[in-house]
Amino acid sequence: AISQMQLYATIRDIFKQNGYEIIDCSCINAYSFYDNMLYQSDLIHFNAEGHRVICNMVSGKMGLPIMLKSEP
Repeated sequence: AISQMQLYATIRDIFKQNGYEIIDCSCINAYSFYDNMLYQSDLIHFNAEGHRVICNMVSGKMGLPIMLKSEP
């Protein structure tokens, strides 16, 4: 058996070996995913708010001025 963490590390290494730059948001993303509020009912896929949070984290890490907000 292999864990998701091991699989992600393997995939990350493959991308790095092929010249891709890896954006690591692990230092800022833990709290956002502390509960299930950002996931769909299957607890695997993100809902719309989860996608907004991920977009904001990644774009901020890349230095892009994106700040998507939830719809009222």
